[in-house]
Amino acid sequence: MSSLGAGGAERSSALLSKMLDYLGYEVYLIIMLNRIDYKYHGKLLNLGLIKDSNPSFLGLIKRYRLLKETLAKEKFDLIIDNRTRPIFFKELLLSNLFYKNQKLLYVIRSRKLSVYLSKKTIFTSLVYNNDHFYVGVSKEIEDKVKQIYGFENVFSIYNPLDFKELESLANTSIKFSGKYILFYGSLKDKTKNISMLIDAYKKSVLPSKKIRLLILGDGDDLQKLKQKANTNLIVFKPFTKNPFPYVKNALFTCLTSRYEGFPRVVIESLALGTPVVSVNCSGSREIIKHAYNGLIVNNDTELYKQALNMFILEQNKYLACKKNAKSSVKHLRMSAIAKQWEQIVKNIT
Repeated sequence: MSSLGAGGAERSSALLSKMLDYLGYEVYLIIMLNRIDYKYHGKLLNLGLIKDSNPSFLGLIKRYRLLKETLAKEKFDLIIDNRTRPIFFKELLLSNLFYKNQKLLYVIRSRKLSVYLSKKTIFTSLVYNNDHFYVGVSKEIEDKVKQIYGFENVFSIYNPLDFKELESLANTSIKFSGKYILFYGSLKDKTKNISMLIDAYKKSVLPSKKIRLLILGDGDDLQKLKQKANTNLIVFKPFTKNPFPYVKNALFTCLTSRYEGFPRVVIESLALGTPVVSVNCSGSREIIKHAYNGLIVNNDTELYKQALNMFILEQNKYLACKKNAKSSVKHLRMSAIAKQWEQIVKNIT
């Protein structure tokens, strides 16, 4: 995996290590970047430490030599690759020099398949083929991989929730009071479409009712988004390892992404009893039932504004969604998702 920090995919990977450990498997994690924000189980090889100390080409060679030595020494029964894999020639190198004769399971955490499987070309089969196994984090991803790439060994397993840990983390006190709605995640506007959220919020009734928009996270577009916001009712706070007190105390959370996999923002919010206003994207439509545990609308500023207004002006609808939120994601508890992983791992190994 790339790292154990900052993003939802990384948090899901850390939870996967816990589940496999609970199931009795010996877990060995290899990360490429030196960032660890989330608790994990198992042994850890942090290649990012070498990168930090020696970012040169010689450092790159040292990292890959250590990776190859580790794979040869440990003789893993199964390699679960959680990384993003957009660069085909890099994956071709890994496939032939490192992964040869290994049992491989590729995890796909985004509906934008090229991020995880490279773009489909006549050369794709040199890396990805029916000798390997694939797990998408939504049913839509599973179907799309089968349709576009023609693979047979494709499954879908939703991201898990550790309810006990979430509740514990959410009970931490925060210095932020009053009514607010929340966006939390990476501030990458091209993907997360936060500009639309800001536009919809500013056009909604929320500012007139002094309900703030809290944007929690870091990213390349922070300054651009601050300039666009241009009001003290939109508050920016930096990334925190524990966003869950903010999630639990928000009126509702917001998701405006152009594409997703199975967004942790949605399931974590619901698990803490906080409804979600989301655009209709992969993963969201598999968990949000409109007007039952949240609102889901097409990716349009006017429609999103109307959804924001609905939760404020129609309190009966909002309270019903809030009441149903937690129970709507009980099927994602770690014990249930772990059983699905156990079945797949047993079939492969």
